[in-house]
Amino acid sequence: MLKKSDKQSYVAAVTALLVALGTGPLAAAQITYGYERPAALGPLPQTVALALAATEGGVSQATAEEKARALAKVLDVSLDSDRLERGRDGTGEVAHLRSGRHLFTVLLPSGMARYRDLGRHNRTLATDSPAPALAPEKAMGMARSLIGRLARAGLVSSDELQLELARVSHRKGATDAGPTSRGEPQVLDTRVFVPRVIDGLGVSGHGVQFTFANNGELTAVDLRWRELRGAQERRSLAVTLEAARERFEGALEVSVDSRVEVTVSDLVYYDPSPRDPVAFLEPAYLFVYRVLTPIEDSEEFIVSKLLHEVIPAVQHDLRQIASPRQERLQIIDPLIKSRRPQRDDDADTAE
Repeated sequence: MLKKSDKQSYVAAVTALLVALGTGPLAAAQITYGYERPAALGPLPQTVALALAATEGGVSQATAEEKARALAKVLDVSLDSDRLERGRDGTGEVAHLRSGRHLFTVLLPSGMARYRDLGRHNRTLATDSPAPALAPEKAMGMARSLIGRLARAGLVSSDELQLELARVSHRKGATDAGPTSRGEPQVLDTRVFVPRVIDGLGVSGHGVQFTFANNGELTAVDLRWRELRGAQERRSLAVTLEAARERFEGALEVSVDSRVEVTVSDLVYYDPSPRDPVAFLEPAYLFVYRVLTPIEDSEEFIVSKLLHEVIPAVQHDLRQIASPRQERLQIIDPLIKSRRPQRDDDADTAE
């Protein structure tokens, strides 16, 4: 008679042995790498430095409002003092400033900011006539002009925004007035994301994104930008890309015949989250991937959400700031799981 927990431990031990012998689930998993380091980044450096955050504990409410006002000025948005609303979210970590349909928010742990035109963003009004999507060249031209204005206001450094790596995408869907005349989804807006690059390394999650309506009107700005105050001395890489790849593949837990599709595998400055205060950005190998698990007796797969693995690339003695977000998740996750109804196969079973 084995309880399910005992049985699971036994299966895990056998699986580990099979993997070590090269005959277990990992040996059968197909791993494909669909990433090639952009030429614009240059060759992978052999020495890197830790990028130090300008404000280790995040930004104050006053600094957040200054940033929101600076962004509003760049965008020519008037903040009507008579209608101005200030506030924070339930965690106290997101400050907002609103005037009419114009909303500015700042994440206090990182200082990252965004703007939304609530009357236009993610909306196509019934009074709008169908319009073609912006040409990528026009969208890039407007983005380039806005980056210049943001840089002059001290909100970004244009030298760290890699226009050569910019991505232009479209959001499609039915309008509020119904589908298009041909019954096909139409382009609702155009988005331009320009990534941040420091010393040949991309900064995970950093950059600037602009959203334009089809008539060229700016409806949203995402300023994913943490202020940095410099860097420590350069250090040699303690782990090569090949060694990091081996560690990544060795840590994967996938079932037999699963497929792993890796979309990013590169050396970056890793930022854990816009909602985390940090002391520094760590050079690390970032692997972004999804797992495709076959459905039994079918040719279809269950596709996971995008997952990521981070492997530090240098040795150092700095300590990162504890994450209040992670502490909250450690408390919330068990509570959520405890309130889920127990399934029959969760109960102990006997053989």
